[in-house]
Amino acid sequence: MTLSPLLSKYIRHPVLLLVVRLVVGGVFAVFGVVKLIEPHEEFFSVIAGYNVLPAQIVPIFGTVLIFLEIVVGLAFIIGLYVRWSAAAIAGLLAMFLVALVQTVARGIPLEDCGCTGSLINLGESVTTVIWRDVLMLAAVIWFLIVRSNAWTIDQLMDRRHPHSPTADK
Repeated sequence: MTLSPLLSKYIRHPVLLLVVRLVVGGVFAVFGVVKLIEPHEEFFSVIAGYNVLPAQIVPIFGTVLIFLEIVVGLAFIIGLYVRWSAAAIAGLLAMFLVALVQTVARGIPLEDCGCTGSLINLGESVTTVIWRDVLMLAAVIWFLIVRSNAWTIDQLMDRRHPHSPTADK
């Protein structure tokens, strides 16, 4: 299956890819910062509510997750190791989706998915959160397939050092 040249041009357009980076990276960075500044015990309690991890692991997992969301979100926004940050975000989204779906499938009620922290209340249903995550995952996968480093720090580094490991081949 081949795409028309016009469609191919638009799905690879640098502005569209920048919007994907800003929106998805922004969601991760903002939600991570919110979870960082609120009492961590609230977030840990939500993670424990999924009944997936042993209680002793929850604080370590939650702390790492908060910092990972911030780091990969910011890296994706500015385009630093953009393919690695996109892959990390895709992995996190896949993990979130598996956690949400398996919790719902087991009949465990979720009052709060833990996505936004307690300082931001979007009032989303679990179904809405699943669809939001699916859409962000699709956008990040599309970004990975297109393989663009337009308007990124990676692009600037590639110009200075054409054989750098960030160069998309």
